[in-house]
Amino acid sequence: MSTQPTNPYGHQPNPIDPVGPAQSYPESGYQQQDYQQPGYPQQQGYQPAGYPQQQGYQPVGYPQQQGYQPVGYPQPMKMTKSPVLGFIAAAIVAVAAVLGNASMFAMIPAMAKASSTGHSTSDSAWLAAQLGDNWVGVVLSFYGSLFLGFVALVIGIVATSTGRGRGWGIAAIVISMIGPIVTLFIVGIAAAASSY
Repeated sequence: MSTQPTNPYGHQPNPIDPVGPAQSYPESGYQQQDYQQPGYPQQQGYQPAGYPQQQGYQPVGYPQQQGYQPVGYPQPMKMTKSPVLGFIAAAIVAVAAVLGNASMFAMIPAMAKASSTGHSTSDSAWLAAQLGDNWVGVVLSFYGSLFLGFVALVIGIVATSTGRGRGWGIAAIVISMIGPIVTLFIVGIAAAASSY
């Protein structure tokens, strides 16, 4: 004897019955059906009821509490940036200007002699012979001034952009850019004047 489980909900038909009869639809398309329920009046469609015009929002004032004083947020302390970086850039460019001018002014007599005798200052052997034992110091101070001028330019740019000694940084940038041009101009004039 086999026991089959019984369906507690009774027999329910399968909504998709492949074997069942096919339904036929009217050819005229969708027809409106009357869905009026008994005991309720017929509705004529949705008609919005007129709402009264709303007034603007009127905030309700609350009385100030006694003894309470509103406290604002504390102001953050402004961190002042130290101007030391800009000062360092200006000091380095000053040292570079002194070295560059010293090396160039040491070469003025040699330049004047070169222009009067027809020699070129690009002839390093002749120039070294004219400078004597000082030629190594002159060359080192010249190239040292170029290197220090470039370092001062970079530090001046950093000091200016970060606001750490902006005025000194701008001065270092200007001097490191214009200084060599002015020095060469002055030395050229001095060499030309001493040759006559």
